[in-house]
Amino acid sequence: MAGREPKKVFVYSVDGTYICMFDNMVEFRKVYYPADTGKRPLFNHEELGVKYHYMLDLELIAVTTKSVGRDALKRIIAIHESEYCKKEDSSSDKKPVLVYNLKNECIAEFKNTRLLHKLMPHILPGTVSNQLNSTTLNPKSHNELGLYFVYKT
Repeated sequence: MAGREPKKVFVYSVDGTYICMFDNMVEFRKVYYPADTGKRPLFNHEELGVKYHYMLDLELIAVTTKSVGRDALKRIIAIHESEYCKKEDSSSDKKPVLVYNLKNECIAEFKNTRLLHKLMPHILPGTVSNQLNSTTLNPKSHNELGLYFVYKT
């Protein structure tokens, strides 16, 4: 038979308890997604070198690697659920943001605006947005905290 080798699928609960194994993805799909007639990718997440499919509503995680330990599964779930590990949502979210003080010294750098807003909730998003859309670094434009935001170039 030509084609790819079937991948086994291992299902665990979110606490890392082994539930069952399927000989291939077709069997897995029949049990957990019986109405799914297409072949949409289920294992499109990868952390710690492990491809996985997280079934939040069932509190289950399916992986294609058998040798995943309980601690690794818990870490993968923690990464998946963390607000600080999310993938960027838009093109503006992919740009690093620099934070300057009143002396025009760069005092911080954020991976993107989403993380900046998460870690600095006391600064209004409109303030950050207005400064990021400005074309010049203007020390007179610092916000009430004495900070100025620009995209890293």
